[in-house]
Amino acid sequence: MKSQTGAIFTLGRGAIISDSNKQKTNARSSTEAELNGVDDKISKILWSKRFIEHQGFKVKLTVIYQDNTSTIKLAENGKTSSGKRTRHFDIKLFYITDLIDKDEVTVKYCHTDDMIADYNTKPVVGVKFRTFRNEIMNLSIINHPDGHQECVGVNVRGKNNKSHLTKNVSKIGGEIPVHD
Repeated sequence: MKSQTGAIFTLGRGAIISDSNKQKTNARSSTEAELNGVDDKISKILWSKRFIEHQGFKVKLTVIYQDNTSTIKLAENGKTSSGKRTRHFDIKLFYITDLIDKDEVTVKYCHTDDMIADYNTKPVVGVKFRTFRNEIMNLSIINHPDGHQECVGVNVRGKNNKSHLTKNVSKIGGEIPVHD
């Protein structure tokens, strides 16, 4: 079953790239679909980071927000944390592990209700729609004092994380099954 991958690339406040597409490979689990999504979008993330750096700006931190904890553990630990349900995963899905080891990117948990990339992959209505739309278009009522966007619900939930002045944030996730 092929899944839909959505990604929102933010720089400061608001989205600079919004992307959604059907995955090229079939996934047997949501964890595999999430890893496929990261693998599909990692080249755009790295290109954006390197483009910004070549313009003379320093990118201190590139964050990939993920709402699947199994995917985060597999991304951080690679094949070593594979179990009987994940040992069939293609080795290319663990390219993210190499990038994490080289401190090129970091993966952080973002609660499913706050995953802004779901705007591209799921039917979102009401307050959630308005919140995500406002975040993507930089119309947010919730403004961070240092001018940066984190996982959408961070301030709402009271986990006011400190962020750095230059930051490239990518939110990937929100896969839904799409049948051929």
